[in-house]
Amino acid sequence: MKKEFSRSSVYRDIVLHPNFNPRIIAQSLELAYANDPKDVVNTVLNNLQSPRALWEHIVEYELEDAAIHVLLVLFTFAGSVTIETLEEAWYAYCATLHLSDEPREFRKALDTLEDTMIRITPRHNGVFLSYHNPSIRDYMHEYVAGQHATVKHLLASVTKFSRIANLWTLANGWKGAELLAQLSRNSTLVEAGIIRLFDQHDEQDLSDWTWRATIALRISSMLDLDGVVQVVMNKFAGNWTEEIWDRRDLVSVVQAVAICKHPVACRERERIVTQAANWLTNDLSTWEDATDAQQLLDELGIAPYWALTNVEYSIDRLIEEEMDAWVHGSRKDINWRELEEMVDIIDAKYETPDSVFPGYSKAVQALEHHKNTLDVPKNIMWAEEELDQTYEDDENDIRNIMRHLAID
Repeated sequence: MKKEFSRSSVYRDIVLHPNFNPRIIAQSLELAYANDPKDVVNTVLNNLQSPRALWEHIVEYELEDAAIHVLLVLFTFAGSVTIETLEEAWYAYCATLHLSDEPREFRKALDTLEDTMIRITPRHNGVFLSYHNPSIRDYMHEYVAGQHATVKHLLASVTKFSRIANLWTLANGWKGAELLAQLSRNSTLVEAGIIRLFDQHDEQDLSDWTWRATIALRISSMLDLDGVVQVVMNKFAGNWTEEIWDRRDLVSVVQAVAICKHPVACRERERIVTQAANWLTNDLSTWEDATDAQQLLDELGIAPYWALTNVEYSIDRLIEEEMDAWVHGSRKDINWRELEEMVDIIDAKYETPDSVFPGYSKAVQALEHHKNTLDVPKNIMWAEEELDQTYEDDENDIRNIMRHLAID
């Protein structure tokens, strides 16, 4: 058996595979010996390439319920999560099942799963957990979507709005149809969770309330959640734009209002769009402000004509001021990116730019000179001896693994 794995065509495929992990190799070997001892190498390679059968075997036959519940709860989070947050969610899930939620059981589950199905990573701001590799999340996606009771209990015990948002994102993504159907069947629980958690602090939601409102309205539009629409629309009372941090969040939430067919949203749509346009065009004094506003209004798709006109006028004014400054020669502190954008707009808009802007030619000449004098970084290539060292390290890795597993 050692001879089989010692061939470079085999061990390099193993150690360089993105799913490579010593415990995965050990589990694959154990499964291979039980099923087909004559084809161990292919079993290991197949499990690395498509490890679904391996995860299914572990979940169905090797894990205790507490560990499975950790994997289920972790699925509702996007990416990594702190151990404290996951533990809180695990307790809540166990409570819905009327199961023991002793801390010892949670820690034991983590010990069982670590380095096989979950990764535990200490960072400066805490200890974080995540699935060990993407194939495990893919398997858990299928596992969760296929169990009505599991989805029901996850929704009933949800502790963060971001978890509902993540489930919704997964349901609308690749192979999400079955999970979307589960959420639709449990729309009452989805609605209750959104209303309960909408205004609660969530460390995974770093934006203002507009992100939550956007997700909630999109879910409501598909699942017809009247109660959620009422909660969200209350956030648009008065001068709601004063609470906005990010322009793109504002655009997203106004778009969500625009597509929502609920009577309350339809009645308030024009006022909300007008307030959003006022906020986006409030300061157009710089090139960055004006062009960003133009882009965001275009993305909005339903911007008032007056707002688009104001932005276009501001851009034309800024271009004229810049070209006038070039009439008397070169300038200092030039923003070359902005100058190039201005020249592109002029070229697209005017057949004879020089007749409109006397400083145009000087600006273009300076821009071309700047481009020609830029230092171009050289391509960085690995030296051949470095590649040789990499392959040698890989060979040592596979030999150590085989020795550890005592393969004969």
